[in-house]
Amino acid sequence: MNSQQVRSMAIGLVVAACVRCALHAGETPPQAAKSAPHAGESAPHDHDHETLPPASAKDVGSALPGPVAKLRSWPTAQQQAGKVVQPDASRSALRAKRSSIGWIQKVIDPQWLPDSPEEALGSKLVLLEKAYDGFDTSRVEWEKEGYRFRVSQTATVFYLDVAPAEGKIAVGDVAAKRKACRELASKFVRDVLDARSADETRVAVGGTKPILMRVSFETAKVRVFDDGIVAEPATLDLKDKSDRPRWSFWWRRMGWWTDGQTLGLFTLKTEGGAWRAGYGATRSDQEWFSPPAADKKSQ
Repeated sequence: MNSQQVRSMAIGLVVAACVRCALHAGETPPQAAKSAPHAGESAPHDHDHETLPPASAKDVGSALPGPVAKLRSWPTAQQQAGKVVQPDASRSALRAKRSSIGWIQKVIDPQWLPDSPEEALGSKLVLLEKAYDGFDTSRVEWEKEGYRFRVSQTATVFYLDVAPAEGKIAVGDVAAKRKACRELASKFVRDVLDARSADETRVAVGGTKPILMRVSFETAKVRVFDDGIVAEPATLDLKDKSDRPRWSFWWRRMGWWTDGQTLGLFTLKTEGGAWRAGYGATRSDQEWFSPPAADKKSQ
């Protein structure tokens, strides 16, 4: 063994000893260290193109967050019976109608909205009291240029389902479906050109669409199931200071799923405020336009 080999072996032994000491002390080795998330934030995943295998979820429905799995299921007339609330029934119902239409116009590119959108959407929108799991929801559907659009919302969650009148959304392997869905989302989702944080700082110079395409498609975590694929947007990038103020906007947190027949896009209805958004049930979702249970008992 020559002197160079002896030197290399000695260096290797020293490094190994340091790593063992660090692990013994409960520390993370330097090469594996990552920035710890702040309270209420998820740890960032690696920004790569890896297609991840299913975790505990066994199908698309169980992999979708919170109410999204049920928002994608369109109710039949029988399921709606007894749950429909007229928008003029209360001020909260009217606010829910206006908010629903406002979020549709906020998220979807105007080219894909029906003609005279406020009037058309207002005439088609259905409010369903306690539609499922105690959540109030709004639903509306329309067709435009060969596609059927269905939007379901709670007070805090927005879900868009798009399907072609003929053919499929995407065919081929996971990479091909990701590419096809990316192209469709690029057409359907509105580009916010002047997004600003609460202190009026611009958070997306050049528009939001490039950011959405990157975090929701190019670096998203994808899970593959027998009945389709589900993609979660890349988590907060703690190394990028500009990403923190973006994290509280809907266009930074959009996920999607597809079975090849339809494309579903979902996000939280956030616009840069202080609310630590999540897909768990909130009182706002449960009492969006229906009175609280205590108020009902007093009526």
